[in-house]
Amino acid sequence: NDGNKVSMYSQLALRQVLEKFKVKLEGSCLITNQSYCNGKSGNLSMIVNNEEAYSYGDYVPQEKDVIKVMYS
Repeated sequence: NDGNKVSMYSQLALRQVLEKFKVKLEGSCLITNQSYCNGKSGNLSMIVNNEEAYSYGDYVPQEKDVIKVMYS
């Protein structure tokens, strides 16, 4: 593992994986020390293997997936 990669060997949903790092992914909100939600101040997006995905926290990562959660 490097600082930006996590190896997965289970069938946990992305929400469950992120909770282990004290990060919540609820609906279209990413919650750390502050909330990043779709709205006036920005948009949360999730890219899985270079394709936009809308399942957010319900997504179950597969081996070799590349997942990017971005707020802009």
